[in-house]
Amino acid sequence: MSTKQNRDRHEDVISSEAFAFYDPPAYRDAWSNRARTSGDDVLRSSLDRTRRYPRLVSRRSLIAAGVAALGATAGIAVPLTTRGSFYPGTSVGGVDISEMSMESARALLQEQFAPFEELAVNYVFENQQWDAGLADLGFAIDYEATLNNAYNHGRDGVVDRYSGVLLSTDNQSFPVVFVLDNEQLTAFLGQIGPEIKGAVRDAQLYLSGDEIKILKNRDGRQLDIERAVQDTVAAVQSARRSTVSLTTVPVVSPITVADLEPVRVQTEILISDGVTVQYGNTRWNVPREMLIESLTFPDEGDPTAPWLDAGMIAAGLQGIADEMYAAPVNAVVGWDSGVYAVEDDIPGQEVDMEQLTAGLIAAAATADARLVELPMRELLADVRTDNLGELGITDFLAEGSSSFAGSSEARAENVRVSAGHVAHTLIAPGETCSFNSVLGPISLDNGFVEGKIIKGTWIESDIGGGACQASTTVFRAALFAGLEFGEWNHHTFRLAFYEADGSPPGLDAAIYQPNNEWEWELDLTFVNPTDSWMLLEMSAEGATAVASLYGSPTGYDVDVSVPYVSAPIPPGPPMEKVDDKLQKGQREKIQSAGDGFDVMMRRVVSREGEVIEDKEFWSKYQPQQETWAIGPGTKRKFPVDGESPPTETEEATEAVT
Repeated sequence: MSTKQNRDRHEDVISSEAFAFYDPPAYRDAWSNRARTSGDDVLRSSLDRTRRYPRLVSRRSLIAAGVAALGATAGIAVPLTTRGSFYPGTSVGGVDISEMSMESARALLQEQFAPFEELAVNYVFENQQWDAGLADLGFAIDYEATLNNAYNHGRDGVVDRYSGVLLSTDNQSFPVVFVLDNEQLTAFLGQIGPEIKGAVRDAQLYLSGDEIKILKNRDGRQLDIERAVQDTVAAVQSARRSTVSLTTVPVVSPITVADLEPVRVQTEILISDGVTVQYGNTRWNVPREMLIESLTFPDEGDPTAPWLDAGMIAAGLQGIADEMYAAPVNAVVGWDSGVYAVEDDIPGQEVDMEQLTAGLIAAAATADARLVELPMRELLADVRTDNLGELGITDFLAEGSSSFAGSSEARAENVRVSAGHVAHTLIAPGETCSFNSVLGPISLDNGFVEGKIIKGTWIESDIGGGACQASTTVFRAALFAGLEFGEWNHHTFRLAFYEADGSPPGLDAAIYQPNNEWEWELDLTFVNPTDSWMLLEMSAEGATAVASLYGSPTGYDVDVSVPYVSAPIPPGPPMEKVDDKLQKGQREKIQSAGDGFDVMMRRVVSREGEVIEDKEFWSKYQPQQETWAIGPGTKRKFPVDGESPPTETEEATEAVT
């Protein structure tokens, strides 16, 4: 039989049976009697099927028909009233959102759960409490997932909509969906853990006076983090503010008194006595108190033995290092068709602080031999007789000269002393040379004598008068070498000394070393621009001072212009100044009248045709008033300079010829 024929026959049977199911009872009884009396097995079998299938198929047909009919209604009626909204009877975490839009439902939930987000869990342990919001615990409400779950219920098909919405008499409540950062939750609980009273305590060494003692260990308890996490998750999932009772687990101290006793004994040895440092026949005692002060203990729970802090020990030994330090002395270098050693270099020495510190700590760890030899190391000078060829001083660079003919013997002596101090000066690569530093202190101990200087706007007697002749000579050498100046100062007055050799005005350089706190220093400084050393030589032969510079070639082309000189600026009227060294009635002319001038000298420095400096050097020389010194009480002929405190201009003091 074909599939179609089989299907048609089956439909006929369902139809017949259905029809028989609805026959009158009399007909059914007659049919039944016939079957029992006829002995017809086929008929009896047909009767059995008639009794079984008509009821089953008819119920299915009725239910299907009812579902189809009602489903058609549900498929139309429900969406028409709740399209874009939540179905009636829908709630989330106890909050009714029936027939609300997605946006309205979200706003309501956020409002309702705001207090819960702020304070979700109250932890308690005995008499301690800790409050935490959702963010503290690493939780966050996933509003989108929560609302989507509630919204999609009943929208999966007609039957689902019929059974879940039309036939259900109960409201549908949906849970709040959370996201969780487990690390944040564990970290929060980890902060509570140390606050749990009765925490374990390891045995620990401590210093009591000058003795090492042991704080006994104590077994304790610690927060059961795993249980706390589980309880917290359960509490938060309720979406209601909850209380979580924290529990603990017992903990046994891993570090005991017995464990630390050997460490205590060794630590006692560290500070049992001082340590002696020895160098030849010289000895220094490092006291026990310094060792105790540098003793450092590990953190609780760290079984490391205490130690002597190397930094503190080194600081305590610095006095020995300072005492033993000797700076190396460079070889004194001169020029005679090349550099040569005038005097040999002298090596220096210093304490090897790292080795000394380690040696002292090791000595302190022994009970008996608490002695350490002072380790020294040699310091070589930068300029030595064995490395003169490495200095790079190969060429003559420039020279400056000046005449001090006609100077007093005191002034001439100071020029010669200054030249001796400046001679053989080495300037390291890139170094700034300071004339005052090279010259040294202007003092009697340094060979200087008393001479005339310019102090403010007055010429006075002071130690070192004539030192400016040397600074002027060095200035001219550096000027013609094209070196850059860091500081340069002209003299207050235009002085004939600096033009006696035919030099134009504006080529002088004043220096001054203060004698009082209200004065300031005047210096001459210039820079070695090369990668090699530079040698400054100076001599004062007869009445001429000469300064010469040697080094590696700079490649500079230097052009110094003829100075511009302004019209004379006439001086004021003669003046008098009271001098306590003179007697009443005594008068002494200390300054002749002289005109003032503004002088400008210009220098252009170039290399390979490119200008690297174009600078004007201005010297504003003040006019000199005729000035007389008079003894106290002497009758005045001219205005007398007051004894008021010096002004800022007057404070600047300059050395003179």
